[in-house]
Amino acid sequence: MLIDSLEVDRLGSLTESSYGPYARALVKIVAEEGFHFRQSADAVKTAMTQGTEQQREAVQESMNRWWPEVILAYGPPERDGESDRPVVRWRLKTRGNEELRQKFLQRTVPLLTEWGVSIPDPKLRFDAESKTWDYTQPDWENFGRIPEDRKEFTDIYKNYLRYAVQHVDRDQPILPGRLWDALYGTRTRLPGSIPLTELLVS
Repeated sequence: MLIDSLEVDRLGSLTESSYGPYARALVKIVAEEGFHFRQSADAVKTAMTQGTEQQREAVQESMNRWWPEVILAYGPPERDGESDRPVVRWRLKTRGNEELRQKFLQRTVPLLTEWGVSIPDPKLRFDAESKTWDYTQPDWENFGRIPEDRKEFTDIYKNYLRYAVQHVDRDQPILPGRLWDALYGTRTRLPGSIPLTELLVS
């Protein structure tokens, strides 16, 4: 739900891009992401309003895990002079990070609060005067750094792409599953398992 909402905002803003082919291609993708958001939001609502105590706890645990990640994923607020960047000046990017993050908060916070999900941010509040949400600022100094516990996933992804570039047959593309099997064996799986509830919330 959270990442679907994130992508609706980020990709949706790029449908206004000055690069026509990119903007037109994203229209269908944004519509698909919108469907994913509605579907996952409905599942979260059902779990919170009609589910068992265990299901509600699972939703809350997943929210605690993913909320800070999504707030971070929008990127740091724009600095002075940001409008001079070519990507902004040429209107390849038409919306700022903070503008999109505020849009996300406006969409998700009322829904989650209504369903009884606690947002894991003690500083989160709506400022009626400025009509914006205040929230805990992520650690922007370390933005983009790969945490130690994620490096294994990052290395897997890099190896995956490296193999694809070296072995792809342009006349007979290799399916992702066959790439994985060639790199790690048919019985290898990503470290750990991801519960369904976490997939729906994320």
